[in-house]
Amino acid sequence: MSSGDITVEVEHNISIAPRVPVALDDHVIVHGEYVWNAQGGLIHFTHHDPQGTHEGGYIQDNGKTYD
Repeated sequence: MSSGDITVEVEHNISIAPRVPVALDDHVIVHGEYVWNAQGGLIHFTHHDPQGTHEGGYIQDNGKTYD
């Protein structure tokens, strides 16, 4: 995701959750943990937590949930 000089990177662990087939013009919702940095930041933990020690997240692409 990017806006002007700000970029937010989404780190989605595909060894835990399925790959998300995002395409141009898709409606995407990302739920995870945001970590700020000078470039804009990143969102990670966009998947369930197999150990149950961290709140799980997800990505929705056109209404389908990947977690």
